[in-house]
Amino acid sequence: MPDPLTLSSDDLESILQGACFLGSGGGGPLDLGRQFIDDIAKTGNPVRVVDVASVPADATGAIAAGVGSPTAAASGFPSDAPGVAWKELERIVGHSLGYLVPAEIGAGNTFIPFLLSAQTRLPVIDGAGADRAVPALQLCTYAAAGVPLGTVVLGNSDLVLSFATQDPAVADGAMRALLGGGVFDEDAGSALWAMDGQQIGAGAIRGTTSRALQVGKLLKDPTDPVQAVVSYLGGSVLIRGTITEIGEVTGGGFDTGHVTITASGSGGDSVTVVNVNENLIAYSGQSATVLATAPDLLCFMTTDGQAFSNAEAQTYADSKAEVALILVPSSPQMRSDYLLDGFEAVLRSVGYYGPLQLMPAPA
Repeated sequence: MPDPLTLSSDDLESILQGACFLGSGGGGPLDLGRQFIDDIAKTGNPVRVVDVASVPADATGAIAAGVGSPTAAASGFPSDAPGVAWKELERIVGHSLGYLVPAEIGAGNTFIPFLLSAQTRLPVIDGAGADRAVPALQLCTYAAAGVPLGTVVLGNSDLVLSFATQDPAVADGAMRALLGGGVFDEDAGSALWAMDGQQIGAGAIRGTTSRALQVGKLLKDPTDPVQAVVSYLGGSVLIRGTITEIGEVTGGGFDTGHVTITASGSGGDSVTVVNVNENLIAYSGQSATVLATAPDLLCFMTTDGQAFSNAEAQTYADSKAEVALILVPSSPQMRSDYLLDGFEAVLRSVGYYGPLQLMPAPA
């Protein structure tokens, strides 16, 4: 990606599709990303994305994100909430922050920094704290890199709360308690992890926006978008078919559930994906085999090139659209011992105590 890049409206639409796909079922619903694209257009200002390598070591930045239940966000996420949290974090740290840092990849959390970029004229780094969406703060690469956490701000137009801790797991638990305990209505804007340019470079997975942009373009492939995306990402198709079962419960800032896809044709093969906001594990319906686990990416798309998340899965179940579940290898930074231990803990929370099942690491 050229540095800096001003994103066009076509770029934003391609990134929305690519980020939704790479979000592995989570990271915010598509409608939320579309809302943010509309909000960006209303500002009349551009969104600028810069290469991580161009960020000076003494620069300052922080994560801007939405946290909580994607289903709640789909019902209406206040577009001013991230900005409220950002301004409060600047007030607490005592200085302005110069770079917007994405927490993860997804239709919502890729676009919250974009919206703030248009509102504040600040650049967004071409990088993120994960190459997918993740269900817990401690699963970000900033945590694995040992970047101090410090102040965490949650906010919307009615309320702003902040607390401080150096433990991302403690912070995540506190956020979920606030989101699910009636203080916030299952979602909020957030600003956190104020850091300098050196720490941004040490923690970020680089090129995540560029990757989402390219995936979004490939989803428009007129011949075979499934194969185009799989070839680019080095992934594999776990199943093609229709969504035949969905289960979901929302609470404590999480959507927890499953999606079952049954293969087209008479064979009746099926795969069930278990999610906690994001897709975490894929089970075969024909054997006790676990097909894949996080941190590898379990991504949804229709076979004609429409990405979707768990928040939209019911729509495609109702329409009986042909969909594909695509497995994509996670990046080496997502496979540190620290993060693998963290993903094992999350998988245990949904009843899986076996070993992680990962694709060979990408070259």
